[in-house]
Amino acid sequence: EIADVLGVLPHLAIQIGLGKDINIRLGYGFEETPVPDESLGPFFPDSERSIFSAGIGRDWLDIGFQLIAPPSRATLTNSDNLNGVYSGNTYLLGISITKK
Repeated sequence: EIADVLGVLPHLAIQIGLGKDINIRLGYGFEETPVPDESLGPFFPDSERSIFSAGIGRDWLDIGFQLIAPPSRATLTNSDNLNGVYSGNTYLLGISITKK
């Protein structure tokens, strides 16, 4: 069973203009997991997570990076006996080019 985690989840972002159409962007978010320990396993290793983002942009080019960093999560009650400790990070890079 997947839990309902709708509610207030903190997300924060800032954009700083450096002149000459150059902007720096920074962000942070936190998300809770809806996955109970009984469903945690190698096919669904979900966890609460912090999300850090940074980017730089001009009028025609945007480059962004995001790190999703969940803490390690362990289970001893997996319904399929796939007990263990699950961990890992996600790294994302995005590039956008706009033709005007």
